[in-house]
Amino acid sequence: MPVRPLAPLRLSDWHGHLPASNSAARDFWEWWYFEIDFDYRGDPWKIITVLHFPHAVDPRRVLSRLGYKDFDKYPRHGRFYAGVTSYVVCDRTNEALLITRAHLDDLASVTKRGDLDVRIGNLGRFRRIGTDRYRLTVAHDGVERDVLASENRSLRLELDAVFTVHTPGFRPKDALIIDGGAQKVHWACPMPNPRVELRHLMVREGSAHHVPPTALPKIRVTGGYHDHQWGDGPLERHIADWSWGRITIPRAGQDVPDRLIFFGGRNISEFPRGALQDPAVVLARGDGTASYALDPDGSRPPLRLTKRRRWPARPLLAQGIHYYRTLEVAGRDLDGTRLHYRITHRASNNVDTWPFYLRFVPEAETLAGPPGCPDRVDAVSEYARWSRLRMQKPKWLLAQSDTVNVEATPS
Repeated sequence: MPVRPLAPLRLSDWHGHLPASNSAARDFWEWWYFEIDFDYRGDPWKIITVLHFPHAVDPRRVLSRLGYKDFDKYPRHGRFYAGVTSYVVCDRTNEALLITRAHLDDLASVTKRGDLDVRIGNLGRFRRIGTDRYRLTVAHDGVERDVLASENRSLRLELDAVFTVHTPGFRPKDALIIDGGAQKVHWACPMPNPRVELRHLMVREGSAHHVPPTALPKIRVTGGYHDHQWGDGPLERHIADWSWGRITIPRAGQDVPDRLIFFGGRNISEFPRGALQDPAVVLARGDGTASYALDPDGSRPPLRLTKRRRWPARPLLAQGIHYYRTLEVAGRDLDGTRLHYRITHRASNNVDTWPFYLRFVPEAETLAGPPGCPDRVDAVSEYARWSRLRMQKPKWLLAQSDTVNVEATPS
């Protein structure tokens, strides 16, 4: 399994790729993804925010496209699903999920040239404010969803942060990460390891604050990340699955740690027996030098997923989804140092669950790393099983109605 070679970032990788005619048939999608890591009161926190334009896998949109009767009233056109999705994770146990949508196409706008400016109504905005400096503002309401307890509580997030390019960005050749024929997944990483300045942050659950506005002087930002994805057409028709994540690697003498970024996926014709399509395994150095693909280790694949299992029945919406219990990333640094990390996906570090998607915020076990690297380091990992949406009448639709005749294809 070779490692995907990298290419220099292009100006177009920052900007929007929305086609001139965004019809329901084309089903175009585009995401701007952000992470901010920080310490507050001795606990590690993570804010994850996605500006989606539109949200290609919005559950209501997917169900309407599948023709499920209770969702026929929902429109299929993407303009109704532009919105902001945010996760707030504290100490790997306190998970908060917010989803807020803008329903009118005149509320959302994306620049294709000039200074970058992505706006989702008054919910979220990402724009260039100077040389190598970009501002992200988010203010939206949603719910805090406890995955295990199945309890929902009102939540509000307000965020104002400035991202400054530190480690140069990168892209695969042609910004293509999975080739599904008619459906291609494009991925560019403009800021794999930026410096982040928090200007304002507030996380409120009901009338109580997780993070009050007055906490800002007590917050220490420890990292950030931004990437950009886009494609044209329903993902599930051509893309089987993908795995993506980041592993934090502290290095002596650097105030910004290294980040090991991985991304691998398969198209429908290769799933489930085919190997991942030339996975990207990239080291984004904290010293500000250019990112680069790791050299192959030789003794093991660069990205390996093992122990395929079925997700437990709770929450009901995700029962039966197959995922990979463990994931290993391996390679050699430019000086020959072996880097080898293992991630274990557990219910205890799962922070989001959908019928076709799982997100985890685990620790990665260090099997080999640079001198002084801790035995366990922070990580984020997601597994998206898009082929699950190809079933004509998936079993998870039973959660919506008891009158569905299930004729699902084998999972």
